[in-house]
Amino acid sequence: MDKYDFSASFPDKSSLESYAKLSSLELPLYSYRVQVTKSKADLKASSVLQCVWIKIYNLPDIAREEGIIREVASLVGKPVVVDELSIIKEGPVRVKVDCRDPSRIKGFIEVFFNKVGYELKVVAEEARTRSPYLSEPSGSGKHDDKDQDKDRNKPRRDDEKRGGNLRGK
Repeated sequence: MDKYDFSASFPDKSSLESYAKLSSLELPLYSYRVQVTKSKADLKASSVLQCVWIKIYNLPDIAREEGIIREVASLVGKPVVVDELSIIKEGPVRVKVDCRDPSRIKGFIEVFFNKVGYELKVVAEEARTRSPYLSEPSGSGKHDDKDQDKDRNKPRRDDEKRGGNLRGK
């Protein structure tokens, strides 16, 4: 799922199938237009890796090779692609990785190249976390709302039997 996909549960399989046949559906509260599709998630899967671009700062010149950068990025997640332009430019190197929780990627890693240690800063690039259709953030504006709701949208084990994906348009 990407940043515009959301998981939803339906009361029964026939409801899901009915909504999935529609080309789109307008949700009345905020007039969102969505498309419902059946989930292709594995029933036995406990989690799904998310793809995110990370930036690696303070990488020495001797380590600015794709293979070495992939090895460093593997400390954070499974490397997908290295931004080749960022290798030759000054500044951080960008790498796309698959990881469990992109919001937790921030910090420093000490890595040794030829017996010399370097403290590398690793951060995930900003990802849009709310719908581009909203003019204001939802909720009371407190950061506590986000913490209370973080598990609300996680799929439960029984959701997959009747789960579907909503895609904003």
